[in-house]
Amino acid sequence: MAFWRKYKTVKVKVQGVSETKEIKFNESHNLRKVCERIREKFNIAEDRPEWCLYLPTSAIWCTPEEQLSNYPIHNGDLVMYRKNFRLQMSGSSAAAVKDEVLGNGSDGERG
Repeated sequence: MAFWRKYKTVKVKVQGVSETKEIKFNESHNLRKVCERIREKFNIAEDRPEWCLYLPTSAIWCTPEEQLSNYPIHNGDLVMYRKNFRLQMSGSSAAAVKDEVLGNGSDGERG
């Protein structure tokens, strides 16, 4: 019995880069491997541990340990490789929610 791998071809946009590229990924790869492939295709030399995939159509930040197949990504979708940020509660008031940017970026763009 043959093992058939499933692939998805998506449009990838990298924060701070004007170019968008179509890249083919194996659905069984975890997001760390996917991010590594994106860095290769966009000639990004350094590892960016504070960066991950963001799905703008569903407003989802992907977890690096998860497989690509665990997310609602379809052929032709746009995914973004960008600096992750999270909301942090400060105190007990909901009004005290603030954005905390992880890492240090150059262009200040946020999702």
